[in-house]
Amino acid sequence: TREAVNLILDHLVRGCRHYLDVIDTIPEAGQHELSYENLCREPESELERLFDFLGVGDGVDVTFDINPRVSRPSPMVRECYEERLDEFIPYLKRVGYGYYPDTAD
Repeated sequence: TREAVNLILDHLVRGCRHYLDVIDTIPEAGQHELSYENLCREPESELERLFDFLGVGDGVDVTFDINPRVSRPSPMVRECYEERLDEFIPYLKRVGYGYYPDTAD
């Protein structure tokens, strides 16, 4: 339902706002960026970078494939997202994402 989609979007907006509120309070040495796209494209190197950041992982086998999933939002989900896009733009700009996720369409 439209109400359920907007409830989920409410939570996503709160998460994005929280990220923007706190990210600059964390020293750069305590931050690690990991994108889903890079993890799918290069899982071994991305996980090795993560393990290096965490100071763990010597000898951990990270050889495997991640199958990226394609976004296929329904027309109603797209409409709800578009109605609230302005709420996501500051976050999307900060993390370098476009306004619309990659889709199968």
